[in-house]
Amino acid sequence: MKRMCMLVVLMALPLLNVAAAQTRVAISMNDLSTARTVAVASDMMSEMQGAGFEVELRDAEMKLSQQIEDIHELAGEGIDYLIISPARSIGLGETIEEIAAQGIKIIIVDQQATDARASDVLSNICMDAEWAGEQAANLLAEYFAGREARVLEFQGQPACWSTYCFTKGFREALCAYENLEISAVLYGEDDRQVSQQELLEHIEQSATEGEGQGFDAIFAHGDEEALGAVNAYLTMRGQWTDHAPVVCIGGEDDAITALAAGQILSCICMPTQYGSLVVEAIEKDMSGEAVDHEILLRGEVVTAEEAVALRGY
Repeated sequence: MKRMCMLVVLMALPLLNVAAAQTRVAISMNDLSTARTVAVASDMMSEMQGAGFEVELRDAEMKLSQQIEDIHELAGEGIDYLIISPARSIGLGETIEEIAAQGIKIIIVDQQATDARASDVLSNICMDAEWAGEQAANLLAEYFAGREARVLEFQGQPACWSTYCFTKGFREALCAYENLEISAVLYGEDDRQVSQQELLEHIEQSATEGEGQGFDAIFAHGDEEALGAVNAYLTMRGQWTDHAPVVCIGGEDDAITALAAGQILSCICMPTQYGSLVVEAIEKDMSGEAVDHEILLRGEVVTAEEAVALRGY
């Protein structure tokens, strides 16, 4: 009997390979201008091509209208599965409903499309953004150890699911620390040059109003905001001195380098490897197995000391 079962499995393998080769998958990424989004897309492409799927990738450049146009074009090419990393958390619901009605299976990755119906989405495979915000609050509370401090919250893109969840997790955790308060909110738009300029202008305005630099610490929603803050301090002083501690969410190469150099206090490194989970969801669906509707992935808190060990210097 055991031999017969093995024989059935071996006979099924060529059929599975043929099915994979005939399966067309498309990826609509919210953006491909940052190290993190490129890492997410590259991992998915690599895993899906390794599984034998035919894959096409599109970049929405953080534009909802562009993403909707891309999705409709891809659907018209006869794809079987559509992987979406939403450019905006609200605005894709109607489009997703239309595409699902065509029989195309949809998987949401890294972000969330909050206005999409659950029945239209095969699986949501995302980072646990609220957990990351909580960790940022805890790290700053540990650093200040009861001392009063004003925290500048440096958000990325407005009207974005991850921005909302980072903020929600951070502020709910902050309620437990009476010594910490949010002094201001800036938007870096996932761009370190924009972030640098925004912070320089904020510091200048605060100084004019007699508030010093206006804050005692920075919670950066992404690597680009954190690195923009680092560059702002370097621009002002010409060297790394007399700076506010920076805690960021992200964890790509430049941020880890800055972390190892002591320019960032701590980094909550979020996952970028979703590819194997996406492949697993597709293969399960193809074989008729149940697919988990939601998978939340947590990251890892990395300190400067750990980054030094990681970098080897």
